[in-house]
Amino acid sequence: MAYKFNPFTGNFDEIGQPVSALNVLGTVANAAALPGGATTGDVYQAEDTGIFYVWDGSAWDDLGTLEGPTGPQGPQGPAGADGADGADGVGVIAGGTTGQALVKASNADYDTQWANVGDITAVVAGTGLSGGGVSGDVTLNLANTAVTAGSYTYASLTVDAQGRITSASSGITPVVSNPSGITGADALTNIISLTQAEYDAIVSPSATTLFVITD
Repeated sequence: MAYKFNPFTGNFDEIGQPVSALNVLGTVANAAALPGGATTGDVYQAEDTGIFYVWDGSAWDDLGTLEGPTGPQGPQGPAGADGADGADGVGVIAGGTTGQALVKASNADYDTQWANVGDITAVVAGTGLSGGGVSGDVTLNLANTAVTAGSYTYASLTVDAQGRITSASSGITPVVSNPSGITGADALTNIISLTQAEYDAIVSPSATTLFVITD
């Protein structure tokens, strides 16, 4: 006789003649390991497939796995205990003093260090300069003067307190030969154009230089 487990009723359905009782004796490795003979109603389960076999008096009949239908999902269990704390993440390094800033020490990630920073709060343009500012990239520009850009010969220059040339003009080319034709100790060797103040500042005017006062 053979039997099949009915998962809908929980009973064994008969295939062939019924037996008086089923006697579950244990497990075997597989169907090939079932004993060659047994008492009618003896049951073994094959470990490799989970199938139960019953001896019907002459052969082993497959009873199936005796698994019922999937039941409804049970209620959610209680929450488990909290796990251990993980390792600390990378954050701001300790240390530093008031006024310092955290800066990159190299191109590597998280390689930082505390460094002193300047306390400049503004860049102000001084005399003769323009530009400046209080943030970002700051530019200072040198203001133009009244002097025309160019090349001056034997120039007369005026310089202000900041060292800038505020006026310039070309002077008279000095005479390097004798312009008067006079020879001897009285011969002229140079002619210079200058102001009265410049002439007055000369301690010992040369006797062989002709000074031309322009003002």
